[in-house]
Amino acid sequence: MNIPPADGVRVMPEELRRFAREVLEKVGVPEEHAVLLANTLVETDQRGVLSHGTQQLLRYTRQFRAGELNPDPQVRVSQEAPATAVVDGDGGLGHFAAYRAVEVALAKAKEMGTAAVVAVNHGHIGAAGTYTRRVLPEGCAALCVSGVDTRSHRPIGPPRHILQVGAGGPISFAIPASAEPPLVLDMGCYFSHRPARTRDREARLQAMREHLDEVFDVAPDAVFKIMGLGAVTMALGGILAGVSLPENPDDDRLYPGANQGTFLAVFDVARFMPLDTFLAEMDQFVRKTRSLEPLPGCAEAELPGGPEWRRERDWATEGIPIGGRHREMLEEVAQECGVELPLP
Repeated sequence: MNIPPADGVRVMPEELRRFAREVLEKVGVPEEHAVLLANTLVETDQRGVLSHGTQQLLRYTRQFRAGELNPDPQVRVSQEAPATAVVDGDGGLGHFAAYRAVEVALAKAKEMGTAAVVAVNHGHIGAAGTYTRRVLPEGCAALCVSGVDTRSHRPIGPPRHILQVGAGGPISFAIPASAEPPLVLDMGCYFSHRPARTRDREARLQAMREHLDEVFDVAPDAVFKIMGLGAVTMALGGILAGVSLPENPDDDRLYPGANQGTFLAVFDVARFMPLDTFLAEMDQFVRKTRSLEPLPGCAEAELPGGPEWRRERDWATEGIPIGGRHREMLEEVAQECGVELPLP
């Protein structure tokens, strides 16, 4: 769960966008893609999903510099039918392939009512909600999941845990509203309880194991549900996208970091009921939830997407809070790429 830092310094979105763009151009990303990615990462930060915003710059720039990802991918539609398509990410970062998948799926959904697109041969896509939210202004709803190669990147087998079956795969649903915030579920399918404050994945998994029995005794259904959702992200976003092919993927993959896939489905609301009626009902639904008792630690009852919607507007003028570890990661990026960091 992303919790804004209480002691972070504030940086304005436009300054962070400039920094991200310059960093990406330094590692060979063309200007058009650098602008798109910088805008996306800062937008993600601005919504409070800090784990998938500019914190990812350190990972991405190192992948580009190491030749693990293609900095200038020629994304293309490799297979197409009236309501489906396959997008080839050409070994680039997943954002570029996923954006193309949204464009294709939205156009097809407007024509056919519904559409589904898979993207393959790409890296990390960031926050899945980035792509589902793109269809909301067009009166559509969307589902997005992503999976990884389970043969070479995160192989399934001992001593790994059954809860790792989905490898923390992202899942997002976005459903439009009108006057109220849209309903946007955007989450990773992983188990999080007293997480270890470390970037070491294995250390975090060990912390998960240590407390699993305690949580399973209290809420076994929650554990089963997150495991099931993770498996779905792997099946649709990974296996359906062909990320585990061929048999020895690292031997045949030009860019080893392009080990992920994406599944995106888009639905045109007007094909099921009048759009205005649906939006009015959604507004009423969202408003009614505010009269309910909130979750522990929350100031008010809100549906998924509500807090992010509010932060995006507030932080546009207040600035994005950058906490200790986030700042350290940006400082590492700045030093490695030779770009000035706009932080006090």
